[in-house]
Amino acid sequence: MPTENECVCCLGNDNIVIVTNENCCITFHDSFENIVLNIDSLNIVRHNLVSQCKSKISKDRYKIVTNKLWRHLAYKNFISWINSWTTIGRNNRIVIPACVVRQVGQRFPEETGFKEFEDIL
Repeated sequence: MPTENECVCCLGNDNIVIVTNENCCITFHDSFENIVLNIDSLNIVRHNLVSQCKSKISKDRYKIVTNKLWRHLAYKNFISWINSWTTIGRNNRIVIPACVVRQVGQRFPEETGFKEFEDIL
């Protein structure tokens, strides 16, 4: 994770604490797997995005299925789930918690390979 701002704990997000109703990581929530990591759920989002796109270039971007696309859709679904009543856009960004980035990266690794932090000393 490149910056300190991007190394956040999910428990520091009030919306996540409300969803979990407990003091535990969002990745342990019963719905996390179905909403964020499930290919069928992500495919529905992908099909909706393709049908909403007006330009052919944008449609083509969602038609080519890669792990990069799955990661994008997983993050999009996570943000929708946790911030369902918040408008997200150019001036209102949401930092995705490190635990979510890790789970999504493990499920949909980069083609060059997902590498966790390695202690080089």
